[in-house]
Amino acid sequence: YLPIGATFTDALNGGSYTVDAAGNIVLSSVPGMSGAVLVLDGALSAPPVAVSDLMVTAVSSSSIDLSWSSAAGASSYDVYRSLLSGGGYALIGNVTGTSFSDTGLTVATGYHYVVVGRDDATGLKAAHSNEVSAITAYTIGWANLQWSPTLNHTISTLNRTENVYGQIWIDGVTGQPGATPGLLAEVGFGPVSSTPSDSWTWASMAFNTDAGNNDEYVGTMLPDALGTFCYTTRYSGDGGNSWFYALNGPDEGNPTCPGPYGVLTVVASADTTAPSAPTNLAIAGTTIGSISLVWDAHPNTAGDLHGFELYRDGTRIATIANPAATSYTDTAVTTGTTYSYTLVAFDTSFNRSGESNAVAATAEARMVSVTFTVGVPAYTPGTVYIVGDLAEFGPWNPGLVPMTQVDATTWSYTLDIADGTAVQYKFTRGNWDTVEAWGAITGLTNRAMTVNYGSSGMQLVDLTATDWGTGPDDTKAVQLWRDPIVTAVSPANGATGVAVNTAVALTWSLPMDAGTSFTVSGPGGNVAGAFAADTTNQIITFTPAAPLAQGTTYTIAASGQVSNGNVQQVPVTFSFTTYAPTVAERFDALTAKLQALTNAGKFPGRVGQNLVIRSQRAKLYYSLGFNKPAILNLNVIVSVTNAMENAGFLSAADAAEVRGLATGLIATLLE
Repeated sequence: YLPIGATFTDALNGGSYTVDAAGNIVLSSVPGMSGAVLVLDGALSAPPVAVSDLMVTAVSSSSIDLSWSSAAGASSYDVYRSLLSGGGYALIGNVTGTSFSDTGLTVATGYHYVVVGRDDATGLKAAHSNEVSAITAYTIGWANLQWSPTLNHTISTLNRTENVYGQIWIDGVTGQPGATPGLLAEVGFGPVSSTPSDSWTWASMAFNTDAGNNDEYVGTMLPDALGTFCYTTRYSGDGGNSWFYALNGPDEGNPTCPGPYGVLTVVASADTTAPSAPTNLAIAGTTIGSISLVWDAHPNTAGDLHGFELYRDGTRIATIANPAATSYTDTAVTTGTTYSYTLVAFDTSFNRSGESNAVAATAEARMVSVTFTVGVPAYTPGTVYIVGDLAEFGPWNPGLVPMTQVDATTWSYTLDIADGTAVQYKFTRGNWDTVEAWGAITGLTNRAMTVNYGSSGMQLVDLTATDWGTGPDDTKAVQLWRDPIVTAVSPANGATGVAVNTAVALTWSLPMDAGTSFTVSGPGGNVAGAFAADTTNQIITFTPAAPLAQGTTYTIAASGQVSNGNVQQVPVTFSFTTYAPTVAERFDALTAKLQALTNAGKFPGRVGQNLVIRSQRAKLYYSLGFNKPAILNLNVIVSVTNAMENAGFLSAADAAEVRGLATGLIATLLE
């Protein structure tokens, strides 16, 4: 950052510029087609030194006080607060002193603070101070176990103990009507002669009533073992981060649990028969953050099964209160750590079965061999690629991962992916201009699948179905590519003997824009003609303005054509050759032309009939292998034709056609 008041000189134009109070430099008088090079005049001011001893000095239910030492170069301090440690700070105040009181806070909430020294003259700021944290909390003055001194309870999963009551006093708070906002209360029990702690079994209590300046809470317990226990109450004014245990009880002199405790006696029910042990506990899957287990459905022959207890390395980690449960996922695991599990069934009297079989697993990603097999249109040119959000796919690099061609319309690719991974993907032909685009798979909408280890660790993603419209598009073969592709041509590439009056047609994969065209070229250049579009069948047809030349090769080229803004990416070039008549057919054509002119009276006397006879003779000589006399007769035909044209009997066009046929035959016979 540049300090306010810093000055610069434009080395190109000589102007002087100063950083204003908003921290901006406004450039003026910069010539067109030019620029400015600003050079600092003198040294920059240094920012203040960062505060390093920020501390919390006081905490209440709605405020947190901060203080720090003054920092060199700082004329004021910005105070920042966040609900997250290490970031997300928002400015909450600026002070010139070295203390700050943040008020109006929510009770039992954690807050994190930093301060930043600033030089108000230059606008420069220091780095963040050290971060400090505090939780707003009530200051609890007193609490008790109000009632009752003893509880006798028949063990059951369905029936809880009788009510237990406790009271709490917070100066200036619990005397207000109603429940104290954010205050937590619990009742719990533990072994005789033990000190209450988190190791006891605790249950939440609810606000019951105002009791003078105290708040009274009520709760129950659900003990799951037989025996005698001590119980008491505890309270938290900081969201459960710390607990205030009862100071007094209803019978502090009782010999079993002397002090602020009651005595809980749990006796057996009439049912003492345990359910059978769970069977076939197995590992269903693992990830870096979880281990999933499954087991057989329990037969529950007695009809009183209540659920299951899951033990990990000998310690109970979960109680599953569902007799029909057959699975559980342990998410409280550490990556790379191996755990051993057993399962116990229990009934409504907390009778526990023996342990199931033990299983062990490591919290790690299981790799699955996933094969993507996709069908593509038969006209698909080039190589098909798979692209997606996996690192192996770029991610999203459309030309990185080529697939393997299985047959004319099927491509495949196999890679290992972690079990449970959700994958977004598509198919391309090497770039985003040639990506699949059809149905729901357009724009930013992708195909999606989730990797499943199954029973074999192998997964086939079969995308060859072509029944489009009967299910999710991302389970089907590719129907269309984004770019328009020529799917068929007529005449066929390399065709011979094509009629001279043929039309040329290109069929496209997509509806084409108006004005779509292509070139048809021969020895004389591009052929003139007209285009027509069959929008129903996506066919563009070219009709030549005149018949094509016989025995001539024509080349068709289409490139850069457009469909709805998408440009053709694969140019198409093909050729065909028009029909070339045999020598005998050419003699017949000459004879037919002469006969037609004769019949039309274009020759005087018997000249026309004589020319017809000479043409027939020339063909006969040719058929017998005597080319020389055949050529002599053809030369006579040429000479007479010239004379008839000069005399005005034949038009220039008729004469040219006869000469062309005759001289063409002469050239062929001379070869």
